[in-house]
Amino acid sequence: GALGMSIKMVVLQFINVNVLIWYFAKKNGWKFEWFYQVVSAFSFIFLGTLCYEMPAMFGFTGVIARAVISIPTYAAMCLVLVYVQPWIVGSTNMEIASSLAVLKKKIQTKLK
Repeated sequence: GALGMSIKMVVLQFINVNVLIWYFAKKNGWKFEWFYQVVSAFSFIFLGTLCYEMPAMFGFTGVIARAVISIPTYAAMCLVLVYVQPWIVGSTNMEIASSLAVLKKKIQTKLK
């Protein structure tokens, strides 16, 4: 059914993207690293499942209540994960700090 089709689409897309990454890495002499993709996929799926189930643990069963609790919690947990382990998204702490400084400057400029 629909679930099988969606799983097939995700798996095929994952394979297609990795074949292209491998090809471009080989063509350009870059190092091909696939481990971070597996770790990041499982990490974000785990966080998503945890954030989806968490409101029910506290008695919130409505769709809106779950969304109001889950979405900000998931966003915060993802930011913490990326800050603690920046290699998961192929970055470094210095790059993240630099991007946050630029973002902060732009926000301050817009608020003035």
